[in-house]
Amino acid sequence: MKVLVLGAGQLARMMALAGAPLNIEVFAYDVSSGHVVHPLTQQLMMKGLNTAITYANVITAEFEHIPHDILDACAASGKFRPTTEAIKAGGDRRWKNACWIMLMLPMQSTKSSIPVMIWIVQLMPSASPWY
Repeated sequence: MKVLVLGAGQLARMMALAGAPLNIEVFAYDVSSGHVVHPLTQQLMMKGLNTAITYANVITAEFEHIPHDILDACAASGKFRPTTEAIKAGGDRRWKNACWIMLMLPMQSTKSSIPVMIWIVQLMPSASPWY
């Protein structure tokens, strides 16, 4: 199995070390430089994100603040896990807070939650997965 990690930091290194005995090849896309590198040696492995997407069996992200165009390119391959919406929500406090509030609302037994839900929906950006 070949795993592409968006981000070439500590998580990619730990995944490479853990995956090696299981015959899982981990390589990393350095978002800041645009290079696809080996997570441990930082040696250039291949050119371009599109080549890495094609080569990978699965793609994941190391951190939340990845440019949306990179996330969208990976999502289009059908190999990206978790969803790009989950990664985008992690990088946007409004989406994250709205999600937590919505998850807690069904536990309340009062009718006062309806105005709160309307207020939350009004605050969310139109691209929100919960809108």
